[in-house]
Parts: sequence; structure tokens; C-alpha cells
Amino acid sequence: MARKTNSQGFSLIVGIVIVLVVAAVGLGGWYVWDKNKKDDNANKSDKTSQNEGEDPYEGWKTATLTSPQLTFRYPADWAVTAAADDKNIEVKSPTSSGRYFAISLVAGKSQDVNLNFLGTGPGTTISNLTIDDQALYLVAQTAGNDGAVTGFGLATTPGSTNTSFGIVDSQKTNNVTMVASLTPVTPTADDDGAEYDMEIYTSHPSYQDVLKVFESLVGDLPE
Repeated sequence: MARKTNSQGFSLIVGIVIVLVVAAVGLGGWYVWDKNKKDDNANKSDKTSQNEGEDPYEGWKTATLTSPQLTFRYPADWAVTAAADDKNIEVKSPTSSGRYFAISLVAGKSQDVNLNFLGTGPGTTISNLTIDDQALYLVAQTAGNDGAVTGFGLATTPGSTNTSFGIVDSQKTNNVTMVASLTPVTPTADDDGAEYDMEIYTSHPSYQDVLKVFESLVGDLPE
């Protein structure tokens, strides 16, 4: 006599096996996705921590005035111009295309600082600065109708037709000017009194470093 096969029971077992296999595959896929997500978040966290701990001025040097107490950072390959006293510091960038940036920080009576950058004049804002909780500005001073730049200066107001360059001390003894000028090594007729289009300033290889130098200024600024 032929034996009957329980086809319904066999189909049920196959169905259960298929469900278990699908569940196992799904669980394995979720585990891999979850692990990768955690690893990715951990990597992002590590990178963020590293970036937060990085010194944007690593390898740079520090220049200091003692009265008032002011400091700024400058690249290690820049040269320091010998200061006559502790109220005057100047550093110079490497030369490119016959020109270099000279940045000076000077404090003192009106006649002792850069008078071209102490007072009002036309200018265009390059960047906003916050130094010891003071809102200050780096402004390109312009001259004449052609908009030629005579230099960059620290200012207490944004660029306008009447930019307030420099910081005036109420006691008139520690006025502060900080100026960056593009200077020719050997002036020619093309230098036009060292006044250049903004494009010449921004195309110099040290331009971005100049911005960072101003951003690094800290200390006891007059109010």
C-alpha cells in the first residue's frame, strides 16, 4: 500500500525556514548599517575635536607692544623690521612680483603714529573683527576717483566715505594705528606712489596671511 505524504506540513516547514532566513538577513543588514553609522559618527566627532583643538597660527611668531600691551601673530617666514622703541612694530612678508606687504602696529601721541590712518577717510570694508569684545574693522583706504588702495587699516567704523581709521585714546597718549601696505622693493612709474588696484593687493601670495595677522590682534586697546 502506498504511503501518503503530508504536503501541508512540509509546506509549513518550508515557509517557516524562509521567514527565518529573511529575518536573519534583515537583522544582519541592520546590524551592519547601525555599526557603520556609529563608526561614521565617531569619526566625525574625532575630526571635530581635532579641528577645535587646532591652532590656526601654529608655527607663527608673536610681536608685542608693551605700552599699551598689544600682540599679534605673523608667519615665521616674515621678517621683522627693527623697532625704534616698544611702541612701534613692523613686519614684512616675502617679496612677490617685486612687492611685499609691510604691517605696522604703532601706539602713541598723534604725531607719533601713522596720521594717514588716524582719523576719517574713504574706505571699503574687507573684514569684521572682534578684539577684546570691541567691534572693529579691517578697511581698505581708497584715494582719488579711481579707487586706488593706499593700504589696509584698523578702523572703528565700517568702510564708508568717512571711515574712522585708527583708535583714538581719550587721553591722546596711546592712540593706535595698525596698517598694512603693499610696498615695492624698487619703485617704478607703474607703482604710482604705491597705490594699487584692489586686485593687485588680493593677488599677492601673502594676502590671506595679512588678514590673519589683523585677526590675531589682542590686548589692551584704548576705548
